[in-house]
Parts: sequence; C-alpha cells; structure tokens
Amino acid sequence: ATVVLLDLEDFQAHNRAHGLEAGDHLIRAAAAALREVAHTGDVLARFSGDSFAVWCGHHADVDQATAYADELRAAISRPIEVGGASVVIRSAAGLVVTGHEVPTSAELLRRAGTALLDAKAAGRVSIPYHPHMDERLRRLAHLEILVRRVVAGEAPLAYQAITRLADGVVVGAEALLRVPDDLGAVVPPPEVFAAADRAGLASDLGRLVLEAACAEAARWRSAAPEQQLFVAVNISAEQFADRDLVAHVAGALGAADLEPSRLCLEIAESVLLADTAWSARQLAVLTMQGVR
Repeated sequence: ATVVLLDLEDFQAHNRAHGLEAGDHLIRAAAAALREVAHTGDVLARFSGDSFAVWCGHHADVDQATAYADELRAAISRPIEVGGASVVIRSAAGLVVTGHEVPTSAELLRRAGTALLDAKAAGRVSIPYHPHMDERLRRLAHLEILVRRVVAGEAPLAYQAITRLADGVVVGAEALLRVPDDLGAVVPPPEVFAAADRAGLASDLGRLVLEAACAEAARWRSAAPEQQLFVAVNISAEQFADRDLVAHVAGALGAADLEPSRLCLEIAESVLLADTAWSARQLAVLTMQGVR
C-alpha cells in the first residue's frame, strides 16, 4: 500500500489575494482533479487546510509510488479559473510505501509527513520516505536543544590568531563558536546558526557571541595594553538582517567598555548581495559606530 501526502504551494497566499470563497473553490477544484487520476478503490481525504492525503491499496514499489505521486501533483497543477484569472497551484508530495508489515495509520501519516518536509525543501517534487530522514530530524531537534542551552548560558568560543604577514606579529583573533554535542564533538557553526534560525534564536545567539567576544577583547587590552589587539566576529545572514544589529553591537561594546576600533565584523559577500540597499545602510551605520 502507498500513502501520499500532498501540500498545496502558496495556497494561503491565493486565499488572501482572492478571498475565502476563491480559496474554497481552489480546494474543490484540486479535490476534483485528484479524483480524476486516483485509482479505483483509493481513499482521498483533505488532511488539513492546504494538504490532501491519498491512500492507495495497490501493491507498488517505490518507483511506481513516486510516479503515482507525480501524477497526482500534475493533476493539481492544471490552471484553475478564479475571479477571471487563471491560477496554477503547484505542490510537493511525501509518500511512504509499506511492505508486508503495515504500521499504524498514524505512523504511516507521520512518515509521509516526514518525507513531505524534504519534498517541500527540495521544491516541487515527490520524495519517498526513508528511515534516514528520522535520524536527520532527531539531529535537528538535538541541535535546537544545544542552541537553547547556549543561549541560556555562555557562548563557548575559541579564538584563532590573526597574524600580520610582514613581521609575524599577532594583531588580533577571530572568535569561533565551538558548541559540543553530547559526545563532545564540535557541531559545525553553520549547523548551529541554522538551528538557531529555525528556533527563532539567531539574533539571541549572535548577540551572545558578540558580547562574549567583546568581553574577551577587553581582557586582552588589560593584559597587553601596549598592543592594539582586535577581535573579529562573523555575522550571520539572519543577524545582519536584524534591524537591532546596530543596537546589539553598541550594547556589546558598552558592556565590555571596549573601543569600537577593536571590533571587526566579518560579513560574507553573499549576505551583502542579498539586499544591496539594506546592506549599504547597515554598513554605513556600523561604520559610523567606529567598528571595522
């Protein structure tokens, strides 16, 4: 047997643009299109506001089931007339194929839903469930737990020396986030910040790193006042887009009583190019603060 879970892309946007009546019309049209291609004996249900579930009792391998899911998606994507306009609803599909041992209906839907998450992330595609997806979801959940621990405490930072090539003198250091998992292995920083973004904590984590790095740079100044050591901090895309970034930088400098010239913010070119007008404004205000 096969269970296919389909999610209608941008349905809520169409609902807002054309009204609830039009939204109802789109749902009815999508249901009718699915009924046209569904196999005899299949069970079709509206699973939630903008998704459908299809149960097919035919024995099928994964390739056949994926092809069937593609047929269902293609049926939904036919143009539908709404308020004098032609609307095309695209979709993603997650599917699960059972063998001789059939799990509970709740488990089937959970697996199809897990596959649907990957399908939506990959675009308008149909993706079959695989057990490795559960492992990935468990890791994502664990990363979120780690991020919440960090945000509730102190940022675990390491520092990599920045050396002047001309004479080999250390002029500063880059702050590197080093979050260990439960086995002690360091989680790659991009994964940590991605988890923070999913949890809505990217700004909090970035502010914590800034504060810890500025405090450390202030200690370097006290220990070696004759050197103008600076600290470099990477700014994530989510953090750079935060309208409070300038205030966070000022707060971190003020709390550490650190001169702005001792702080260097590192921003990827791809982040700057995402919105050049916003980037120009952010960089101008940050430069006025005196940071590098």
